[in-house]
Amino acid sequence: MFRIGEFSIIARVSGRLFRYYDEIGLLRPARIDPESGYRFYSTDQLPRLNRILALKELGLTLEQISRLLEDDLPLEEMRQMLTVKQAEMEQALGDGLRRIRSIQLRLIQYRRGGRIAYSGVANSSPTRSKGFSWLCNLPKSSPSRWGQKI
Repeated sequence: MFRIGEFSIIARVSGRLFRYYDEIGLLRPARIDPESGYRFYSTDQLPRLNRILALKELGLTLEQISRLLEDDLPLEEMRQMLTVKQAEMEQALGDGLRRIRSIQLRLIQYRRGGRIAYSGVANSSPTRSKGFSWLCNLPKSSPSRWGQKI
């Protein structure tokens, strides 16, 4: 048995994280000393910790991880949960790639000496119908009229 500090060194996880996992019931100590309140962990708990960390790295929430680690969770539900997470991550990846491409196009336009048209970016969002085109049309002297120096 190892005290929480020793076990955190072995597992390369902070003691604070162990306390939090204990608090939410994800990884309880093998034993708690009734007099001192010290938490003790066993090397037998390393496989569970490794599963928790691996699933966390996949982007699952701690609640999802807790459900996955339950003994009675059907395999099909596990598969479905991971499939949903995969779809969410693919969507986020696609959104990120579209943003990167948009940035690349803006940079190309900027390098060629053209003005960057901001109205297209803002108009792509249905909640911002007017965009930022008004900002591009402000006279250069406008900020000084507001008492701000450039």
